[in-house]
Amino acid sequence: MEKPWAADTDDVIRDLNSNASMGLAEEEARERLAKYGPNKLIEERQLTFLDVFWEEVREPMIILLLIVGLFYSLWGELRDAVTIFVIIITLVFAEVFNEYRAKKSIEMLKRLSSPTAGVIRDGRYQEILTTDIVSGDILIIKSGERIPADCRIIEAYSIAADESVLTGESVPEEKEAAATLSDDAPVADRRNMLFAGTVVTRGRGKGIATATGMETEFGRITGLVKAVKEPKTPLQLSIKQLSGWLVYLAVSISILIPLLGFIQGQDFKEMVLTGLGLAGFIDPPRAEVKEAVRLTKEAGVKVIMITGDHENTARRIADDVGIDSSKVISGKRLDEMGDEELRDVVKDAFVYARITPEHKLRIVRALKENGEVVAVTGDGINDAPALKEADIGVAMGKTGTDVAKETADMILQDDNFTTITKAIAEGRKLYDNLKKGVRYYLACKTALIAIFTLPVIFKLPLPFAPIQIILLELFMDIAASASFVAEPAEGDVMRRRPRDPKVKFMNRAMTMSIFTGAAGLFFSVSVAYLYALKSGAGQTTAQTIAFATWMLTHVFLAFNMRSERESIFKLGLFTNKVMVIWAAASIAALVIGVNLPVVLQALKTTALSPNEWAIVIVLAISGAFWMEIKKRIVVK
Repeated sequence: MEKPWAADTDDVIRDLNSNASMGLAEEEARERLAKYGPNKLIEERQLTFLDVFWEEVREPMIILLLIVGLFYSLWGELRDAVTIFVIIITLVFAEVFNEYRAKKSIEMLKRLSSPTAGVIRDGRYQEILTTDIVSGDILIIKSGERIPADCRIIEAYSIAADESVLTGESVPEEKEAAATLSDDAPVADRRNMLFAGTVVTRGRGKGIATATGMETEFGRITGLVKAVKEPKTPLQLSIKQLSGWLVYLAVSISILIPLLGFIQGQDFKEMVLTGLGLAGFIDPPRAEVKEAVRLTKEAGVKVIMITGDHENTARRIADDVGIDSSKVISGKRLDEMGDEELRDVVKDAFVYARITPEHKLRIVRALKENGEVVAVTGDGINDAPALKEADIGVAMGKTGTDVAKETADMILQDDNFTTITKAIAEGRKLYDNLKKGVRYYLACKTALIAIFTLPVIFKLPLPFAPIQIILLELFMDIAASASFVAEPAEGDVMRRRPRDPKVKFMNRAMTMSIFTGAAGLFFSVSVAYLYALKSGAGQTTAQTIAFATWMLTHVFLAFNMRSERESIFKLGLFTNKVMVIWAAASIAALVIGVNLPVVLQALKTTALSPNEWAIVIVLAISGAFWMEIKKRIVVK
């Protein structure tokens, strides 16, 4: 069959074996419905909360924590085992909630169609379910109604349709029945066609259904969205690398320390449980757009305009907002390009016009193949495939379709491009804070491992009781996951070039920073513990001194790790209110933990004398604030 927009109406009606005045016979319509299926989109299996829960609970770190909890249930104290499982359940459900919210797909597609439509069958007008429409049905077109299937216009009386969800064109398209076009005419130029999912804004007429369900332009785009596998972002890949590194390290240490202790004659069960302890652990341009584009480019981000508008319109808008329009690539030109040529073109072309969903997808893929990290903004159904393929899909909250919003990773509630500039700054701040949190967490982890390794090698009692490890892990986790998230952005956040996605998260600078932070914490706790043992203190007192020194030092260390370059006194001790609250809670927990009789028994601690407190405080300050001297040297 010839393309319906490239044939005259009589040929289209004849090819579809229909009749303009009588429509299809009811019996013929039923046969076609049985043969070709209902006029609806293929529905994916609905994502359930249980699906995401099962996926999250199989994460390596969660499995490791479950094994630790199992050992504690068998060999440890019941209250310790309960504490561990409460922590695990909290972590898992927090992750499940976030993932479930992020992984909802395009289930709203089917809601964009009207429930019934007017057709002519057996020579009379009738309202039928849109799902019962078949190719060859004569559709009655009315102003304000959503088109239920792709159709060739037979009669048109001042018809105009809003096709922005398919083409990106913000102005309704004028339609005419008499036009015949070339086979390769893009969707935006098919003025003798109406498409499923679009809305008639003016006029009336008749059309013949030429495609239904997944064969429509609407359905074709849906198929593209389903075919696109959502990529892992550079940050997700970095975290995956980090997670694997942590699992390897945790398992290795968890096996090494109990093995060394067992060889040296220490209690096997206690050594296994200790090994919690060590394993536990993102239309017309508004006046402000030009400035936003400038700031975005200043931050090293390329701004590319991809639109369904005419080339001249695209060039004018690009000029108005400060986007390089020296090259404007049309969709027709893209069709003539191979993938290799397109990869070269996208390096220095910033404006694309008369673009289809397939074109957008190709452009995004070409950019990614060139090593770019790609963010795509969009509001229509036609944007959905590119939104899903991009590293970051950004949908418009006010004008965006449900499909675009469900497919995207982020939604702009105000539909304002300047918000993207703010999002870049916020994203960089979050990435910085993630690095700070991870650096702090791993510094504490490394110090904890070293603190336990030393006594095992020299056949000394262990510095912390297992339940003490649970408590210090809890405060350490809160600092890494909450306090650093609230850290304000550093002053140069929008003057930096974009980071190279090929640079590993755990690079040399990160590793060195972790080890230097760990060294101070290891020093203060180890010296405090060894001094206590040497001075004749009992094991409980020595463990309490070590525990108190850890709690204070790891609080001071968190403040020092707020910046690698700037002094904490320059940043301001109270500019991160969440960290201040966390620090106060940590110190309060320490004071209660070594003074309240009921808690003393639970934590296996004892009260400390003024002299012992003096040792704890001096060593805690020494172990953390030496980093201030390092910052001054580096800055100079």
